[in-house]
Amino acid sequence: MSHSKLHFYDASNSHNVPSGVHAAVYMDGEFAWTESEIKRMGPIFRITVLGGVEAAHKARSIDIEKGNPAYDPERFMPFLIERSRHYGDATPYCDRSDRPMVEQHCERAGILHLMRFWIATLDGTQDVEGAWAVQYSGGFHSPFDISVLHGRNDFHKAA
Repeated sequence: MSHSKLHFYDASNSHNVPSGVHAAVYMDGEFAWTESEIKRMGPIFRITVLGGVEAAHKARSIDIEKGNPAYDPERFMPFLIERSRHYGDATPYCDRSDRPMVEQHCERAGILHLMRFWIATLDGTQDVEGAWAVQYSGGFHSPFDISVLHGRNDFHKAA
C-alpha cells in the first residue's frame, strides 16, 4: 500500500494560499498574516521572521533566510534554544546552503538533536537527508511555496 505525503503551503501574501490547506503562516514581520487569514486555513504552524525568545512561545519555526532579521545567529539562536527548552523541538527553516551554518550554531549550543530542519531547495528536490520537511517549489516570483512533510505531522487547527 502506498502512502501519499502531506504537502503544505506558505506565502508572503496569504490570499495566494488556497483555503483549507495545511499551511505555515507568518506571525510577524512584513508579511504577517492576520488571524482571520489564518483561520481560513486547515491545520497550521506559525513562523517568525524576527526571532527572539518571546517568539519561541508563539511560533514553532524561524525563517533563517538572507535578508530576514532572523538570519543573524543573535536572533535565531535565542529562539531555537528557548523553543527547544520549553517544547522539546524547534524548526529552523533555511536554504540547504545555509544548513551547515545553522547546524554548527545548534551543535555548539547542544540542541542540534532537537532540530527539525525545514530545508528550501526550490528546484524540485523533495528528499533531503535528515529534513523534517522540504520546500521544493515556489520562490520569489511564485504565488506560494509548496513543501513536503517527511517528519511528524503535528500541525494544529488555528483557534
